[in-house]
Amino acid sequence: MIDGSLVNDQIVIEIFHKQLNKYINDDKYNGIIINGFPRNYEQALLIIQNNISITKFINIQVGKDTLWTRINNRIIDPITNISYNENIIQIIKKKREGQELSDEEQKQLIIDNHLYNNLSNDILERLTKRKDDEEQVFNKRFQLYIESEQKINSLFKNICKNVDGEKSINDIFDQICSIIDDNPN
Repeated sequence: MIDGSLVNDQIVIEIFHKQLNKYINDDKYNGIIINGFPRNYEQALLIIQNNISITKFINIQVGKDTLWTRINNRIIDPITNISYNENIIQIIKKKREGQELSDEEQKQLIIDNHLYNNLSNDILERLTKRKDDEEQVFNKRFQLYIESEQKINSLFKNICKNVDGEKSINDIFDQICSIIDDNPN
Protein backbone atom coordinates (compact mmCIF):
# COMPACT_ATOMS: atom_id res chain seq x y z
CA MET A 1 0.00 0.00 0.00
CA ILE A 2 1.16 3.54 -0.62
CA ASP A 3 1.83 4.29 3.07
CA GLY A 4 4.10 1.24 3.41
CA SER A 5 1.67 -1.00 5.24
CA LEU A 6 0.85 -4.44 3.92
CA VAL A 7 -2.50 -5.74 2.70
CA ASN A 8 -4.61 -7.41 5.41
CA ASP A 9 -3.46 -11.00 6.05
CA GLN A 10 -6.94 -12.45 5.68
CA ILE A 11 -7.33 -10.95 2.20
CA VAL A 12 -3.88 -12.19 1.17
CA ILE A 13 -4.56 -15.71 2.45
CA GLU A 14 -7.94 -15.90 0.69
CA ILE A 15 -6.36 -14.89 -2.62
CA PHE A 16 -3.41 -17.21 -2.03
CA HIS A 17 -5.67 -20.21 -1.34
CA LYS A 18 -7.87 -19.51 -4.34
CA GLN A 19 -4.91 -19.27 -6.72
CA LEU A 20 -3.04 -22.19 -5.16
CA ASN A 21 -6.06 -24.49 -5.44
CA LYS A 22 -6.48 -23.51 -9.08
CA TYR A 23 -2.95 -24.71 -9.86
CA ILE A 24 -2.89 -27.76 -7.60
CA ASN A 25 -6.10 -29.07 -9.15
CA ASP A 26 -4.70 -28.74 -12.68
CA ASP A 27 -3.59 -32.02 -14.29
CA LYS A 28 -0.39 -30.31 -15.48
CA TYR A 29 0.57 -29.31 -11.91
CA ASN A 30 4.15 -30.19 -11.08
CA GLY A 31 4.95 -27.60 -8.43
CA ILE A 32 4.73 -23.87 -8.16
CA ILE A 33 7.07 -20.99 -7.35
CA ILE A 34 5.62 -18.35 -5.07
CA ASN A 35 7.42 -15.01 -5.02
CA GLY A 36 7.21 -12.64 -2.06
CA PHE A 37 5.08 -14.83 0.18
CA PRO A 38 4.78 -15.12 3.10
CA ARG A 39 5.33 -11.45 3.95
CA ASN A 40 4.94 -11.86 7.69
CA TYR A 41 4.94 -14.47 10.45
CA GLU A 42 1.15 -14.77 10.56
CA GLN A 43 1.02 -15.68 6.87
CA ALA A 44 3.82 -18.21 7.38
CA LEU A 45 1.87 -19.81 10.22
CA LEU A 46 -1.20 -20.07 8.00
CA ILE A 47 0.85 -22.03 5.46
CA ILE A 48 1.76 -24.55 8.14
CA GLN A 49 -1.72 -24.64 9.70
CA ASN A 50 -3.25 -25.37 6.30
CA ASN A 51 -0.79 -28.22 5.65
CA ILE A 52 0.50 -26.64 2.47
CA SER A 53 3.50 -28.71 1.37
CA ILE A 54 6.61 -26.64 0.75
CA THR A 55 9.79 -28.37 -0.40
CA LYS A 56 12.04 -25.36 -0.97
CA PHE A 57 12.12 -22.00 0.79
CA ILE A 58 14.52 -19.46 -0.72
CA ASN A 59 15.54 -16.36 1.20
CA ILE A 60 17.27 -13.75 -0.96
CA GLN A 61 19.50 -11.71 1.33
CA VAL A 62 20.10 -8.10 0.32
CA GLY A 63 21.38 -5.25 2.48
CA LYS A 64 19.25 -2.20 3.19
CA ASP A 65 21.48 0.18 1.20
CA THR A 66 21.41 -2.05 -1.88
CA LEU A 67 17.64 -2.45 -1.63
CA TRP A 68 17.14 1.30 -1.35
CA THR A 69 19.41 1.93 -4.35
CA ARG A 70 17.45 -0.59 -6.43
CA ILE A 71 14.10 0.85 -5.41
CA ASN A 72 15.26 4.43 -5.84
CA ASN A 73 16.38 3.59 -9.41
CA ARG A 74 13.13 1.80 -10.28
CA ILE A 75 10.70 3.30 -12.75
CA ILE A 76 7.65 1.62 -14.21
CA ASP A 77 5.49 1.64 -17.28
CA PRO A 78 2.09 2.61 -15.83
CA ILE A 79 0.29 0.68 -18.57
CA THR A 80 2.11 -2.67 -18.31
CA ASN A 81 3.51 -2.30 -14.76
CA ILE A 82 6.87 -3.53 -16.04
CA SER A 83 9.78 -2.18 -13.97
CA TYR A 84 12.91 -0.70 -15.48
CA ASN A 85 16.18 0.69 -14.13
CA GLU A 86 16.18 4.48 -14.43
CA ASN A 87 19.95 4.60 -14.96
CA ILE A 88 19.71 2.31 -18.00
CA ILE A 89 16.79 4.32 -19.38
CA GLN A 90 18.88 7.51 -19.14
CA ILE A 91 21.70 5.79 -21.07
CA ILE A 92 19.24 4.67 -23.77
CA LYS A 93 17.84 8.20 -24.09
CA LYS A 94 21.36 9.61 -24.27
CA LYS A 95 22.27 7.15 -27.04
CA ARG A 96 19.09 7.89 -29.02
CA GLU A 97 19.84 11.62 -28.78
CA GLY A 98 23.23 10.93 -30.40
CA GLN A 99 25.29 11.75 -27.32
CA GLU A 100 28.57 9.95 -26.77
CA LEU A 101 28.47 7.15 -24.21
CA SER A 102 31.23 6.35 -21.75
CA ASP A 103 32.83 2.91 -21.84
CA GLU A 104 30.89 2.00 -18.68
CA GLU A 105 27.58 3.13 -20.26
CA GLN A 106 28.28 1.11 -23.41
CA LYS A 107 29.12 -1.93 -21.30
CA GLN A 108 25.86 -1.53 -19.35
CA LEU A 109 23.84 -1.38 -22.58
CA ILE A 110 25.50 -4.57 -23.83
CA ILE A 111 24.78 -6.39 -20.56
CA ASP A 112 21.14 -5.29 -20.41
CA ASN A 113 20.46 -5.15 -24.17
CA HIS A 114 17.95 -8.01 -24.15
CA LEU A 115 15.85 -6.21 -21.53
CA TYR A 116 15.72 -2.80 -23.16
CA ASN A 117 16.41 -3.08 -26.90
CA ASN A 118 12.77 -3.02 -28.02
CA LEU A 119 11.58 -0.05 -25.98
CA SER A 120 9.70 2.45 -28.10
CA ASN A 121 9.97 6.19 -27.54
CA ASP A 122 6.31 6.12 -26.40
CA ILE A 123 7.20 3.70 -23.60
CA LEU A 124 10.28 5.71 -22.64
CA GLU A 125 8.21 8.88 -22.35
CA ARG A 126 5.55 7.40 -20.09
CA LEU A 127 7.89 5.75 -17.57
CA THR A 128 7.35 7.04 -14.04
CA LYS A 129 8.25 6.42 -10.41
CA ARG A 130 5.91 4.27 -8.34
CA LYS A 131 3.94 6.24 -5.79
CA ASP A 132 5.16 4.00 -2.97
CA ASP A 133 8.85 4.19 -3.91
CA GLU A 134 9.55 6.90 -1.36
CA GLU A 135 12.24 6.60 1.31
CA GLN A 136 9.79 6.88 4.21
CA VAL A 137 7.64 4.07 2.78
CA PHE A 138 10.74 1.97 2.09
CA ASN A 139 12.00 2.40 5.66
CA LYS A 140 8.62 1.32 7.07
CA ARG A 141 8.50 -1.76 4.84
CA PHE A 142 12.09 -2.66 5.58
CA GLN A 143 11.43 -2.46 9.32
CA LEU A 144 8.38 -4.74 8.93
CA TYR A 145 10.57 -7.16 6.99
CA ILE A 146 13.31 -7.18 9.64
CA GLU A 147 10.74 -7.82 12.36
CA SER A 148 9.38 -10.86 10.49
CA GLU A 149 12.35 -12.39 8.65
CA GLN A 150 13.94 -14.48 11.42
CA LYS A 151 10.61 -15.79 12.70
CA ILE A 152 9.48 -16.75 9.19
CA ASN A 153 12.77 -18.44 8.33
CA SER A 154 12.70 -20.37 11.61
CA LEU A 155 9.40 -21.99 10.59
CA PHE A 156 11.04 -23.31 7.43
CA LYS A 157 14.56 -23.84 8.82
CA ASN A 158 14.87 -27.39 7.45
CA ILE A 159 14.18 -26.28 3.88
CA CYS A 160 15.34 -22.64 3.94
CA LYS A 161 18.24 -21.82 1.63
CA ASN A 162 19.83 -18.38 1.52
CA VAL A 163 20.83 -16.67 -1.72
CA ASP A 164 23.27 -13.75 -1.91
CA GLY A 165 21.12 -11.00 -3.42
CA GLU A 166 24.05 -8.59 -3.59
CA LYS A 167 25.44 -10.41 -6.63
CA SER A 168 24.53 -9.84 -10.28
CA ILE A 169 21.09 -10.86 -11.48
CA ASN A 170 22.65 -13.72 -13.47
CA ASP A 171 24.49 -15.04 -10.40
CA ILE A 172 21.32 -14.78 -8.30
CA PHE A 173 19.36 -16.60 -10.99
CA ASP A 174 21.99 -19.36 -11.12
CA GLN A 175 21.91 -19.76 -7.33
CA ILE A 176 18.11 -20.03 -7.32
CA CYS A 177 18.08 -22.52 -10.19
CA SER A 178 20.65 -24.63 -8.37
CA ILE A 179 18.45 -24.74 -5.27
CA ILE A 180 15.32 -25.56 -7.25
CA ASP A 181 17.07 -28.28 -9.27
CA ASP A 182 18.60 -29.88 -6.17
CA ASN A 183 16.51 -32.92 -5.30
CA PRO A 184 15.50 -33.18 -1.64
CA ASN A 185 17.17 -35.96 0.35
